Parts: sequence; structure tokens; C-alpha cells
Amino acid sequence: MIMKKFITTLLSLALVIGMCPAMIANAEVTLSGTGVENDPYIIATAEDLKLARDLINANANGEADACFKVTSDIVLDANETWIPIAPLAAVPFTGTFDGNNHTISNITAVRTNDNKDDFGAKPALGFFGRIEAGTVTNLGLNNVQAVNEFTGYSNKTTGIGGLAGYVKGNTVISNCYVKNVTLGNVKADQRQTMGGFIGAGGGSTPVATNCYVYGATFNSGGTSESDYLGGFIGEASGIAMKNTNCYVADVTLNIADESTSSFYAFGVINTTSSSYTEENCLSEADDIAGTSYDSTKASGTVGMTKAGLVEAMTAVGYVTDATVNDGYPCFDWEIKTVAAEPWNGVAATEFADGDGSEEDPYQITTAAELKLAADTVNLNINRSACFILMNDIDYEGNAWEPIGYSNSSFNWQYRGNFDGNEHVIRNLTISTTDTAYTFCGFFGYVLGAEIKDLGIEKIQINMANTSAAKASYIGAFAGRLRSCNVSNCYVKDSLVKQTASSGTETYGVAGFVSYLDNDSNLGSTITNCYVYDVELYCGYGRAQCGFVAHAEDNAVITNCYADATNTRTSSATHPVYGFGYTGSASTAYTEGTTATPTNCYSTLADANVSATSTFGTTGATTATIAGVFENLEGWQDGENINAGLPALAWEPTVVIEPYVVKQVSTAKDTVTLEINKADTTGDKIYIATYDSEGRLVAADVQNVATTITTAVSAEGAATVKVFIWNDNNPVIDAVVKTSY
Repeated sequence: MIMKKFITTLLSLALVIGMCPAMIANAEVTLSGTGVENDPYIIATAEDLKLARDLINANANGEADACFKVTSDIVLDANETWIPIAPLAAVPFTGTFDGNNHTISNITAVRTNDNKDDFGAKPALGFFGRIEAGTVTNLGLNNVQAVNEFTGYSNKTTGIGGLAGYVKGNTVISNCYVKNVTLGNVKADQRQTMGGFIGAGGGSTPVATNCYVYGATFNSGGTSESDYLGGFIGEASGIAMKNTNCYVADVTLNIADESTSSFYAFGVINTTSSSYTEENCLSEADDIAGTSYDSTKASGTVGMTKAGLVEAMTAVGYVTDATVNDGYPCFDWEIKTVAAEPWNGVAATEFADGDGSEEDPYQITTAAELKLAADTVNLNINRSACFILMNDIDYEGNAWEPIGYSNSSFNWQYRGNFDGNEHVIRNLTISTTDTAYTFCGFFGYVLGAEIKDLGIEKIQINMANTSAAKASYIGAFAGRLRSCNVSNCYVKDSLVKQTASSGTETYGVAGFVSYLDNDSNLGSTITNCYVYDVELYCGYGRAQCGFVAHAEDNAVITNCYADATNTRTSSATHPVYGFGYTGSASTAYTEGTTATPTNCYSTLADANVSATSTFGTTGATTATIAGVFENLEGWQDGENINAGLPALAWEPTVVIEPYVVKQVSTAKDTVTLEINKADTTGDKIYIATYDSEGRLVAADVQNVATTITTAVSAEGAATVKVFIWNDNNPVIDAVVKTSY
């Protein structure tokens, strides 16, 4: 979303400034970020939240249409009145508000005769007032009061709700909850519309998905004018709303006159709203049918037991824990676990086992031992040591020193063997702030070694070369491999970047290895290796290369592919080699002309290159690469691993039964599935999408058919769970792992 910059009319601006005097006090305070999708305004404190609210309500520069992101749990002063975000129709919230799996507590939106002018005329009450075509995600609200005490029918609100008083337009609300909410109309001479989650709505197609209300108290003072009361939504009037996987539990009612006022346990849907739809919307409470009750306006399945709520909601991705909601369904991010102490970056004092010989290599079981391995080589203790990984290793984002130290003073090549043992090393960073390396990657400079069966994921190399700190050859896997044999290895989900704009030359950035050469005519070989989802950027220097930036004579590359993205704007001085470059004596790369590729492919196309210098089949489609590799030894179908591109045979295989679920998209933020029905009775398919940490990010529901194609889009989608239901009873589920 691009934030629109505009000046509101003087009338609207004067109205809102008059309503929000706190704005003046905050006039010189700013929020981090610029308010656009990729750089949202950051809300880290209570003061940030109040400032964000004031900026939105004033909307002097289009802040009501901006993007906001919460970065920590926030506790407000419960004794301080909360003026809602965008309470008035003149300035609704139309932007994006990402709660980022955080909770905001102690929201006291109580409108009285004394403070009525702070709210404005006929406001909507809640954490938000009015949301119109806005987006709110991953937000928890706790201890919310939204109460109207201002007398007179003409002074009623436009809606009272825990999350929002009023929603309109194509608003999207997902993965949000409201807990311990008190909604109130204490005056008998006016009718209020109150909902535990949303007070009222109208127009277009708002959507609420994976949202719940737990612990709601309704205080209704209406007698001559009966209130509209809904556990989740107070009233949807003339609205094509869609609610999916939402529930209400633990409701307390204090109704002044039950003979007239009615309570709709899930929601009140105006009879003109024939296009209203819902799936799996449940309430523990029962409807209360006063004289104003109209069964045609009731929505949701009501009178659910706790066991029924748990069964229904856990089937679509909710979880339960005795410490949260007394065991009622919740989101997994609400369960507070005691996190292990992060690794402090200090090397272990010894390896798990082994003596470092080829026959008995050092065994690496932890990040600390991996650090010890690098130190063993780079401190010149034993540069011929052999290593074997015994586990997957998470380096936890710590700074990495490439194995095989080299700079302007030293070329301490690594000369041992490294056996990945079919394991993966993740989350390493290399940057300019670290010591400069001539050869930069997971490995730096390696000579005469064998490296096999190793996966590198999420290595972030971001260099801003200077004359004092320069990396000349940068590759995600290795800076330089000289007379080495590398097999069955990969790099995924990584960054290889050099941002200097002038003056400090880099001889190429590459997805796998920057410099591949030989020693005494003993050539290097790379067999059965690949690059997947790697970003390349070379700000100043020679080239961006999908796999290898400089391959010399006697190098043999067999059965390898690259799936990389060049993010540097190409020009005649910034060539892009989709797979690789092999130099000639007339170029600055120099050296040989006999590098031999076989079955070398890249999805990245060549640009601004010499035909005599590039090699491999570039600009290839996923289908082409998959077709070539499907019968090659050492490979497997990558449909559910690399979005259709081949995977190594040793990578974990995804087994899907009894439903055949095929991923048919390659976009990083979209999971598109074909679901072929097996011989199992069921009438609904629920698809829930989770990120790499197991947090629910999106969900969808479809009717069962022989073949179903559905898309669940969410940033960071990593796991999809497919659930089959029959009459709200789970039949069976299948789990699909997807990898990006």
C-alpha cells in the first residue's frame, strides 16, 4: 500500500484537532518508519500508540491511510480515557494495522457528559472507532471498556465494539482477539448497537477471519429503546459481510429490561443483508429472545459447549493451553513459553567427539562447536581438520567468519574435508562491520577439500565495500573453491549483496561460489548442487551470477541449477550471468576458457553479457528444470519442497495421505493447492496456513469436490494444514509442508 499524501479539508482538520488536544503536545514527536507497506510506522510504546492515534485522527498527511506495525506488548493507563482511533465518519481508518502478534491492554473508551467533546459528535466507540476498507491483523486487545454514558437519543453512538465500533467497505480483520471487554449503555433513553468484537457495520464486504471474543460483559440500560446486542457483532445492516472461524465465549449479561432487549449470542444480521455469509462461527451463549428478538436476524451456531468450541476451532488452526483462556481456543502466539537462552556467540572449548582426522572427524553438534570449527581453521590451529555435522545448526543470526580466512595479509586456506552429513546450517550473517575477507561466504578460501551433503539456509551477506574493508569474491556457499570436490549441497533463502557505489571493486557476487579454479591443473568439480531463492546485488563491480561468478579452466560443473533474483538495476557495466561466467584472457576476470558445464540451468536470464563468457541454460522455466532433473540420480521431485524445482534426495520427503495435495504456485507469498479427494466422506475442506514458527497467518474453507484449487495468501507461509469435515465433525487431516 502506498500512503496517499494529502491535506484534509480545513473543516475536518479543525474538527479533529478540536477533538484531540493531545495532538498539540505530541506535535514534535515522530514515529519510526515512513508509513508505507515496506516501512510502516513503528509502535513500540504507549506513547507511540497515542501519537499514532492522534496522527490518524488529524490525518494532516494521509496518516489514516498509512501502515502501522506494533513491535511490543503495550499497557495503557487504565485511568486515562482512550479516544478511539478514527472515531468519526469524517476520518475513518483506511490503512493497515499489524499487531504483529502483540497485545494492547487497558483501553478505556468511556464517553461521558464531561468528556463528550473529546470524542466528537456521534462517534463509534472501541479501540478503533470506524474502519473503512482498512486492514487489521494479528492483534490482541485485553481489558477493554467501550461505554456510552452521554444522555439523549440524539447523542447515541454509531456503534460500540471491543475492536471497532463500526466497520464498512472492504475491511479485512484477521487473527485478532478481544478479551475481558465491557460494553455499556447506561442510559435508558437511547438505543445503542453493541458487539463484543464489532459494534455495527454497513456497506460492501468486510471480512473477519480467525477472530474471537473471550470474556465479554454487556451492560444494557435501554428500556424505552432496546439495545442491539451481539456477542461478536452488534448489527450488520445492509452488508455483505463474511465471518469465518470466529467464536464467542464466557459472556455476562446485565440487561435492564430483558422483556424488551434481546441478545444475539453470535451476531445481529439485518434482514436486508441477504448476502451475509459465515463459516464456522460459534458462540457458547444462547440467544435471549425478548420482545425485540427476530430469529431471521440471528447468525452463528449458538449454545456450544466448551468441548464443542475446542474441537471446532482446533480443527482450523487454533490451539489450547490451560494457561490461556482457561483452556478455551487461542492463538499459538498467546502461549508464553520459556525460551532457551540465546547462544552468546562464544566458541565451545571442545568438539562433541573426534580427533579431526579424515578417519575420525571432529563432530559438530551445536552452534558453539561450529564456531570452534571456524576458529580451528582461521586461527591457524589446524587448517587441515576434518569435520562432520551431527545435527542441523541454527547460528541464531550471529556474525559468521568464513571457514578459510583470507584478507590482504593472510591466505589461510581451509584444506580439510567437511561432511554435512545431510544436515543444514541456518541464520548466519556477514557484513562490513566484521573483518574484511577477500573471499567471502560460508566458506572463505578452500583448497583441495571435499565438501558434501550440506545445506546452507538464510545466510545474509551484506557488504558495503570500502578501501579498508573489502570483499572481492562473494558467494553464499563459498568465496573461492580451488581444486575442490563439492557434491550434494545447496543454498536457500539467502542474500548475497555488495552495496558500494564506486571505488571498491568486487569481482562478482554469486549464489553459490564466486571463484572456482584449480591448483597445478587439478581442477574443481561441483556435482548435484543448487541455489534456491537467493537474492543477488552488486552495487559496484563486475557481475551478479546465479551460481558461479568466475569459473576457470579444468572446472567441471554437473547437474546443478540456480533459482536467483537480481535486484540490482542492470546496465552495460553491471552484467547478469544467469548461471555463471567463465573468463577469457581479454577480460578483467582473466584465466581460462575450458570450464565444462553439464546440465546447468538457471531461472535467472542473462543480461548485458558476452556470449563467449556465459554458460549454462539461462532463463529456464521451473517445468524445464524439473523435467531435466527428474531422472537424475541423487535428486527428488521438489513440488512440496522447492515449489516445483528439484530437491536433493537426502532432503526430507513430504508424504501426503489420504488426500493428494499438490502445490502449483511458485510465488513466495501465495500457496496454491490442488486437492484431490480420496475415498473419505466429508463435505468441507478447511485450509490453514502457518509461518515457519507455527503461527496461523491465513485460512480458507471450500466445499469438497473431486479437485479443488484454492489460494491462501500470506507473507511467510511455510506450512499448510488441510482438514476434512463432515457436519462440523473432523473426519481426517493431512499436513503439507511447503518450503520457500
